[in-house]
Amino acid sequence: MSGGIYIASKTTHADRWKELRAAGHPIISTWIDEAGIGETSDFPDLWTRCIDEASACDALIVYCEDGEILKGAWVEVGAALARNRPVLGVGVDAFTVRHHPGISLIDDFDEALAAALYLVKQASDDDGENSCFACAETLAEGDLVYYNLDGGYLHVFCCGPERDSFFNDNEGSLGVGDPIPRPLIWTADEKRPLKKVSDEVNDAICVDRFAMEMKAKLAKARAKGRRGWDDPKACTTDELSEMLREHVGKGDPLDVANFAMMIHQRGGSIMPDAAALPPGFCWINQPINVTGGDYVYEGQLLCSFPKDEENSAIRYIVRDQNRRLFIHNAQQCGLEATIEDPRPAICPCTMIEQGEDCAVGYPSMLCGICGGTGNAPQDQVTALAVEMVKIASDMGEPEDPFAAWESVSLVQSHNTQMRKALDKIAGMVDDETAGFDDAIDLATATLAATATEGSSE
Repeated sequence: MSGGIYIASKTTHADRWKELRAAGHPIISTWIDEAGIGETSDFPDLWTRCIDEASACDALIVYCEDGEILKGAWVEVGAALARNRPVLGVGVDAFTVRHHPGISLIDDFDEALAAALYLVKQASDDDGENSCFACAETLAEGDLVYYNLDGGYLHVFCCGPERDSFFNDNEGSLGVGDPIPRPLIWTADEKRPLKKVSDEVNDAICVDRFAMEMKAKLAKARAKGRRGWDDPKACTTDELSEMLREHVGKGDPLDVANFAMMIHQRGGSIMPDAAALPPGFCWINQPINVTGGDYVYEGQLLCSFPKDEENSAIRYIVRDQNRRLFIHNAQQCGLEATIEDPRPAICPCTMIEQGEDCAVGYPSMLCGICGGTGNAPQDQVTALAVEMVKIASDMGEPEDPFAAWESVSLVQSHNTQMRKALDKIAGMVDDETAGFDDAIDLATATLAATATEGSSE
């Protein structure tokens, strides 16, 4: 029990203190309920309570009448003084402990009780400054706190973790780029200003605060049915790495951190952006046993690269179990000794200018070379068919538009709708009355008709 008045005296006065408690005075001494002979069954518990109560009281009265010799009472007085609790002494003038600056000598008990009640009220009025504004727990020396705008203090983790729970040194909202202020080290000594925590402590608090928000974000994801990051059958570390890079573009550091955590817990590495790799570098990211020469260890093969520009000899970058990086030749890794530029060739279909409303973009889903996927708009299919006819006519091969298209190294289309349209266009070649505009009209009509057929199947 904290607060209130603790009375230290001979046990013969216990009934008097119980009467005061029954009258409504905040007497917190529990020893008075077992002061009779044989009433205490557990002395270790009794003395633990006595010390705890004396240490936490708002005021302690030590009472001694003529001829009495105090014993245990001095232990309780010492406990109160050790915690800077005010001690009011009645009848203790003959003891040298009276000289302690924390003890005030009072002539009679009634005067001491009145002074103690005043101290209790004063402590109650000051509770806002000596307890956490959020959880109401009493602040202890050394607690890490933040100043509360409405007065008093808050425990570090009773505030936040969201940024809008904090303010800057000018008591304004935190702006973009403003760090959350460092916590303060609380002390009851009003003469000492509160100091900010060290770099080490602040780093630990920031990491803990960030982890709290990461957990909250993961909980929201689980509520939506998202799970399986720790199942190799559900996703690879490379897939997690791709998702991390995708979320970097979205800008939420919590998502990026959670994906980084998943990759770390899977023992993986963040796959580099293939477009950012230097010419000749190829990202691999797979386990490997290095066995060549003096190097024998299990590691992760990260990537390969050409030794120099003049030849195609390969070198491999491997990370060992201590996360150190090594460069090995092919023999040490048991891999191919030479390699040509591993970067994929640019698909010819990316040379075709596509409309802004195309749902696929580059490469085209109509391309039979790169095997693009998706559903292209009807007008896009028509436009490509028309372009093929134009190329065939320009090259003097209107009877075989597919061959004309291939001859300029663009794309090979396997789209059924386009083939049907082009077949009909090719059949018009022998019709002397048919012009180029008629071929285009027929291609458009055929494409629309075949689309209808496909939707009814």
